[in-house]
Amino acid sequence: MERTLSGLSSTLITSIKEKMDNNQAILILNMGDDFTQINLIRSYQEKVQSVGFSLSKETDMEIIGELSNKLFEISEAYHLLRNIELVEVGDGFHQPLIIFTDASVYHERDIATFGIVVQNIPNDFNLPVSIIEKFGIQHEKEFVDGLCVLSGEIVNFDVDTTEIMGILVAMEIFMFLVKETDQTMVFYTDSLRAKKILTDKKMPANTKMYSELRRRFNRIIETNGLDVVVKKVKAHSGIELNDIADSVAKNRNNQLNGDLL
Repeated sequence: MERTLSGLSSTLITSIKEKMDNNQAILILNMGDDFTQINLIRSYQEKVQSVGFSLSKETDMEIIGELSNKLFEISEAYHLLRNIELVEVGDGFHQPLIIFTDASVYHERDIATFGIVVQNIPNDFNLPVSIIEKFGIQHEKEFVDGLCVLSGEIVNFDVDTTEIMGILVAMEIFMFLVKETDQTMVFYTDSLRAKKILTDKKMPANTKMYSELRRRFNRIIETNGLDVVVKKVKAHSGIELNDIADSVAKNRNNQLNGDLL
């Protein structure tokens, strides 16, 4: 099962770069030099919504033309900056590998599911067959271009196990890629408990049952020389990639439940 980067063709990317450079694009989208791809998406959406609203209310044809050109510039800037991670610098890449994970767990169901949403993949890669088979990994193709969206399933122990396993499985899928690209893996989860279990110096109270998962997390990092960061995000707060991970996990769970009915 292979994930192929989707988006602009090389011809179109070349054309855009001839018309606009990175500095111009950053100014158009009001980005800082150290922007992340999440910052980029948010800025792009805000700009498009603002200009689109003005365009919907305008009747003067000259102003409509100016606003239309503005929309084109915003789109052009977004596509240019979105592909910055494709440009190698020295021994690595500018952007970290961004990974959002989320779980879907129902107490009455035997199977729990998780969603994985990945951004800033600089080149094509193959999903490890052993991981695909073990966790029933599916590539969800209907989501946003430029993202790798996956879903998987495990036996339903509890929600914390599923949240943690989503992170561990994503690590095992992408660890060979980041070893080649020298990217940091930055995980975003809305489970504070999962983050604490994996990364706090001392495990939280009453979490001893997850000790083996914590050891597995650290073993993967140490064995493969990975640079891994885990961050907490607020659930259902409008963070697009987290919402996609949540939706993917829930859809997969409901599909499995439907199959069992």
